[in-house]
Amino acid sequence: MTGSVAIIVTIVVIAFSLLAGRSARGSGDQYAARGLELHAAEDHVRCVRVLQTALDKGVSPEQYPLVRTCLGNSYYELDEYDLAIENHKKALDADPQFYNAWVNLGIAYRIIGEFDEAEECYKKALAIEPEYAELHSSIGALYIFQEKYHLAVIHLEKATELDKQIPSAWSNLALAYATIGQFDKADAMLKKSVILGYQKAAIIRERIDSLKAVASDPQPGGDQTGGPQTGDGAHNMN
Repeated sequence: MTGSVAIIVTIVVIAFSLLAGRSARGSGDQYAARGLELHAAEDHVRCVRVLQTALDKGVSPEQYPLVRTCLGNSYYELDEYDLAIENHKKALDADPQFYNAWVNLGIAYRIIGEFDEAEECYKKALAIEPEYAELHSSIGALYIFQEKYHLAVIHLEKATELDKQIPSAWSNLALAYATIGQFDKADAMLKKSVILGYQKAAIIRERIDSLKAVASDPQPGGDQTGGPQTGDGAHNMN
């Protein structure tokens, strides 16, 4: 499961239960309940079809932002980034305080290389919900992309403090520590990500070892980090 999906999976489960209990309110809500279930199951092709039908038929106003951002997440997972961005924006037009949608929009912007827009979205989410672990994990990943490694460390440390069960936050923290020369900490953080089931530890291990080699015998060349391996897509629900 990628980060963008994981970010709101709990909300999806709750919303599905609520919608299932009030299906008499309209056929659109019935489709929405099924679409959110498909979203939670990561069946994104069918999710897109069912949620779009729900929107065509009309859904309850209080559920509209969630339906839109889930639709955006499914488009994201299908590499339809323009449609993902469009739907997250529509969710935020309906509810500007929906911080999950701000995070998801930021993830979509980041994956297409629009780093300034991504950072602005994350800042808006942070102003609404400053103690959201997935958000700090996403900001940390962005700062690695932007080569702002000390800022990445700050947010990734905060993410792991708030939620110790995000494997990609630990692995990205390992990479961030390595970029600033704190290799003992990098090794320790990578071990924690492996314990949590992180699947790309070998890639991070290779990057950390490359940074160690450069630190011990610096040679001319480009950035050795290779970017983060995030749970939010990079791609957090990374």
